[in-house]
Amino acid sequence: MEYLQDEFNPVLNADDEDDKVSGHKGEKAKMEKDSLGALILPPYSSLKLPGQKDAIRESK
Repeated sequence: MEYLQDEFNPVLNADDEDDKVSGHKGEKAKMEKDSLGALILPPYSSLKLPGQKDAIRESK
């Protein structure tokens, strides 16, 4: 099964920008691996949903 793969394959995991699912585009998260091969996720507070405004900038 394709989703059980161990290694990152850029061909299978390419982001399809033309999928036309939504008119809004969110930010892309930078995914990195540590020395043991585990994924390092960005801080949750740094992620935004498509169309979400920055609350800090809006409050000024």
